[in-house]
Amino acid sequence: MNMKSISKYFVLFITFTSLFTSVCLSAREVNILEIISEPEGNKKHFLTLALDKEGDILKVSRKSKGSIQTFSINDLNEGGVVLYRAEGLDVFKLSSNTMDRIMGGDVLLTYLVDGISKRYKDLEIYLKRNSDDWSLETRDGKRVKKLVLKSKKFFGKIIGIKKIIIK
Repeated sequence: MNMKSISKYFVLFITFTSLFTSVCLSAREVNILEIISEPEGNKKHFLTLALDKEGDILKVSRKSKGSIQTFSINDLNEGGVVLYRAEGLDVFKLSSNTMDRIMGGDVLLTYLVDGISKRYKDLEIYLKRNSDDWSLETRDGKRVKKLVLKSKKFFGKIIGIKKIIIK
């Protein structure tokens, strides 16, 4: 490689790096939900939104100790995102039919109730925007800040999620 080629790549690299840095610096992150998962030994997960300078959603993340999972609004609308999988089964999944990065929409939480019969239940909540404030709400308008996933056991072995407590 000659010096002219190297300098072109260097200029492209610097341009890309500064563009990437400016996008990352303009994004702000907000926590919208805490999930306490009893089936995972009361492990805490946090759902966060990365917002652009207008307050619109750039990406969604699930963060827990030692783990980060990032996905887009399109991922939610196009089949959903599995947040927890065990023994070959999707245990906890997020999806949507109407999610929009500017105004929010429905959030469908699909969870495994019984791993033996492979039975699932859904909990529908709504991601809503009020100016620059994002929040999750139930159908009747109750704000959702925390979900506690309670274990369902069969002969002492966890086989699913018995119920979800909304706080």
